[in-house]
Amino acid sequence: MGTMSFRGGSAMAFFVVLPLMTACSATQSDDVTQIVSPEVAAADTITENNDAAATAQGDAAETQALQVAATDATALASCPVIVAGGPPPKPEKGADFAQNAVGKNVGRNIGRNLIANIGARAGGGLGGAISGGLARQAIRSEQDLDGNWTLTNGAPDCGCTIEISAGVSLQGAEATQGGIKKNDCTTLLAGAARWTLGGRTFTGYNTTLTLVAKDRRTALATLNRDGINYFSGQLSDGTPVTMWRRGG
Repeated sequence: MGTMSFRGGSAMAFFVVLPLMTACSATQSDDVTQIVSPEVAAADTITENNDAAATAQGDAAETQALQVAATDATALASCPVIVAGGPPPKPEKGADFAQNAVGKNVGRNIGRNLIANIGARAGGGLGGAISGGLARQAIRSEQDLDGNWTLTNGAPDCGCTIEISAGVSLQGAEATQGGIKKNDCTTLLAGAARWTLGGRTFTGYNTTLTLVAKDRRTALATLNRDGINYFSGQLSDGTPVTMWRRGG
């Protein structure tokens, strides 16, 4: 009986110790979890915040891109003239003058002189001046601004057109100012009603073309003549503008 009691006591002691060890182990495990958990939780929070921020930025960028695309689409839809690829490049200095003006103007000047001479014989000096003016209008030079021009309308791929009226004086001289007969522009250019050309050169290069409002004082655009049929400059608000015809 003593032996059995001893064994039973040992067994009981074993069973009592085992739960204590288990509890101790669990307590240590819990303690470790409590120590590591805040750092892990902080790292997880940072990751989640970064992911959320990245998602928000991505959504914002996508929304902005959609808004820009919608704005561009609306602008193009209301654009008077779509200019695919933008305006033609600035012509090489002198190339268009040598190619167009010299030969053509020699022939035109012959025609003008013939008409002027006939007018001079028929009506004296005044008749010559009038016929010279008529010849100038009928046989226009390359430097003459009269006619239709295309301009960039606030953006390179959007354009508009104006029709410049460039009459001549009784002496047959080309006009340095005049009116704009047609204007379908929608930017500041919409208010352009007249034009002035400052400075006179043999080639016509580097003269200043100013588009002004009806009051004849408010400058809306100032451009430099880069070629016979090509001007470039800016609007009064700083927006770049190019004006050209017949391919520049």
